Formats: sequence, C-alpha cells, structure tokens
Amino acid sequence: DDRYAFNMSIRGDGSNRFGQNKSARFQPVWALGFRWNMEMEPWMQNQNIVRGLNFQFSYGYQGNVVNNVSPFLIATIGTDPRTYDYTLTIKDLPAPDLKWEKTQNINYSISGSLFDNKISFNFNGYYKKTTDILTEMAGVGVLGEGGNRWINSGAMKNQGFEFNIGWNESLNKDLSYGVSFLGTYNKNEVIALGEGMQPIESGTIHGGTYTSRTLAGYPIGGFWLIPTD
Repeated sequence: DDRYAFNMSIRGDGSNRFGQNKSARFQPVWALGFRWNMEMEPWMQNQNIVRGLNFQFSYGYQGNVVNNVSPFLIATIGTDPRTYDYTLTIKDLPAPDLKWEKTQNINYSISGSLFDNKISFNFNGYYKKTTDILTEMAGVGVLGEGGNRWINSGAMKNQGFEFNIGWNESLNKDLSYGVSFLGTYNKNEVIALGEGMQPIESGTIHGGTYTSRTLAGYPIGGFWLIPTD
C-alpha cells in the first residue's frame, strides 16, 4: 500500500567526556517519520480539484557533546614577574555532574496542488527544544579570576513555519507564467538559565554599557537599549 510510509531508527551514543556519573555517559538517540499520501486514498479519486496531497511528520531525540568543556579541574602554570616563583591559576573548576545536552525536534508539512496544478501550496512547521544546555556558573571568589564551573542548567526552544503558494498558467505551448507568495515566521525563547544564574551580557557602547542580554523568557542575545530623547 503506497498510502502510508513509516520509518524509525534508534541507537546509543557514548562519550567519556562526562563526569563521575557513569550512567550519564550513554545517551539513547532515536527518530521516527511518517508520510501519508492522501492522494492515494479512495475518497480522493474521481476528482480533479486536489492533486498530489501529502502530509509528513517526523520526531527526533538526540544528544550533543560540547568538546571544549571538561569534567576535570583545568589550571595553568605560570611565573610571577616579580618573584619568578611558579604560580597556578585555575581556569575551570571540575564539573563532576557534566552530562549530555538534549534536543527534541518536531517537523511537519503538507503540500499539494489545486485545479490541474494551476495552484500549488506547501506548508512546513517545526519545533525544537534543547535542555541541559551548558552554562558557566561563577566560582567561589577565593579561587580568583577564571574559577568558573560548567553546569547543565539552560533550556531553549525555537519554533516557526514557512509557506509557499504559487500560481502557474500556460497561455499557449510557447508561453507560460508563474506567481508565488511565500512567508516565514521564527521565534526563539530562552526557557531557563539555571537557578541563581545571572543574565548573560555582551556587546558594549560608550561608557561600557552592555547592549545585549540573554535571560529567561526572552530571545537569546536580545538587544536592551535605553531610550533617549
């Protein structure tokens, strides 16, 4: 039967870049997809209004490893310029609870044509949510500059859609024309930065004022400016 198509895949990924919790080193990864060829349905036969109508849906769950973050204590050895004694500077604190960043993806679409393919349409939508995003938490003050710890505390989502509607007309065997209209919508939102985490600020203007902030409930790297007369 060509009306339905279904596929699924599953595997397990492992990495030794995580902390002391060995169960966090392995991550199941799986995806499934479904396609419905509605044009093959009996109730779509014997008519010439709608052609090529089909619906598609997919869902995926996967993990991500951030290669530049380590679960171990990172320190650098230097020399004091006045006493020439060796110094030890902490760069990153150990992250024993480090684990995978996790992402869920949902995609769906519908497409087809009308009136002997004169009008074509296509709609695609998506939803993506990432949890356990690595964020940098400031360390204890006595550890000095660079004493920070990476933790899996952030979450973010992206969603949106796009569509395309086209008109195609043949005036004669040598001349035809087409017109299309398309649109897109995308939204990004930071769901969480983690308990006790401060907004992430970047970008400066005169006087050292930050222009970009990332905080929960708003898009990542949003511009925050002070209105003036």
